[in-house]
Amino acid sequence: MAGNKTAYINARLIDPASGLDGTGSVLTDEKTILDFGTNIIDNESNQGIKIVDCEGKCLAPGLVDM
Repeated sequence: MAGNKTAYINARLIDPASGLDGTGSVLTDEKTILDFGTNIIDNESNQGIKIVDCEGKCLAPGLVDM
């Protein structure tokens, strides 16, 4: 069962700590990141998962300006 899972697809994934900067998706379960990358869901396993198309917008760790 999918639970409260959400897949953010077609996003620009940025993580300065690891040097990641590329196109991909992020799968979450409420407040927890379950997976990220290029092929995190397929048509058979995505039933019940909310899909959010990011349309190329950036997803990155929280940024804090002190």
